[in-house]
Amino acid sequence: MGSTVSSQRRTSYSQYTNDFELVVRATKDLEYRLKTEFGAPSGMGIGLEDKIKHVTEHGGLDGNYHLTNQMRRLGYGKNDKIRGNDDRLYPSLHHFECLCWNSEKSLGA
Repeated sequence: MGSTVSSQRRTSYSQYTNDFELVVRATKDLEYRLKTEFGAPSGMGIGLEDKIKHVTEHGGLDGNYHLTNQMRRLGYGKNDKIRGNDDRLYPSLHHFECLCWNSEKSLGA
């Protein structure tokens, strides 16, 4: 079953030719999963970093520091993209997609 969800995610990410849209939608997918599967808070002003912090503090990621850091990098990448500093962390759109897929897989997709 995990491979089915993973392939659906890959297909949904690869459909975006606009890197801005990909970055925003991919991080929103992560936020949604953290909220629905791990009980992270939601609401105005509560972003990906807040959700990661909540889940980490409540043991939801079982001390998986690599995953935590990877998801934070995705959040930083999204913020950089929005602010126009998008070349700093990710050399290519493909690199960002790979980090998204790896995060999804590590979350149990």
